[in-house]
Amino acid sequence: MIAMYLKYMQIVNYKNIRNARFEFGKGANTVIGENDSGKSNAMTAMRILLDSDYYYNTKRLKESDFSDLIGEGIGLLFLPISMK
Repeated sequence: MIAMYLKYMQIVNYKNIRNARFEFGKGANTVIGENDSGKSNAMTAMRILLDSDYYYNTKRLKESDFSDLIGEGIGLLFLPISMK
């Protein structure tokens, strides 16, 4: 069996996240931050990329999620996966 794990995720211009990179190790990981710092938005971005049946993917993801307040309204979600 091939073991796969998420190595890192980079989010650019998504909701309240201007540019963030989350690096993960094998096993359980924890994301800690202040209230309203984007933790839930980061987890939503991860779910959108990994789960094609996720409710936000078809019902609630909209152009305004890539906020004009942060940039040109262009957002990018990167999700490289390291395989061992």
